[in-house]
Amino acid sequence: MPAPGKKSGVKFENLKKLIDEIYSQYDYIIIDTAAGLGEAFNAALAVSNMAVIVCTADAVSVRDARIVSDEIYYNQLKDIRLITNKFDKNTFKHSGFSDGDQIIDACCTQLLGVIPYDVDIQVAAMDGKQLAFDSMSKKIFSAICDRLQGKHTQMIVR
Repeated sequence: MPAPGKKSGVKFENLKKLIDEIYSQYDYIIIDTAAGLGEAFNAALAVSNMAVIVCTADAVSVRDARIVSDEIYYNQLKDIRLITNKFDKNTFKHSGFSDGDQIIDACCTQLLGVIPYDVDIQVAAMDGKQLAFDSMSKKIFSAICDRLQGKHTQMIVR
């Protein structure tokens, strides 16, 4: 389910009913909520057994990721993971963080992966096509999927 572009009006009861109806048909159900807190976020949180927070390597995004992480934790969901998105080593030098561990520590989460800034990801998403089979970004996404399934996979940071 994609995140709504505007206030969604998602109610816990409706989302719970939907999840209960489809739960047995899927290995994973991913619910994408709009950035920030609100009714849709709370409804998704109430029916989840894991949360994945996506942030970029800048102070504002990391601060917001921490706020979301705290809210998730205070609502008794303890399996909280982090994906750092659009990572670029050149701009990271100006982020205010000395290394990736500071971002992980600031967000109080377990790192799932670091997705590089890659124009090919944007183009593939806009065109509705897959990334090239041998692309590094595709390998990174595959490693993230492996980690979600509990496999021990080396962290790839490009």
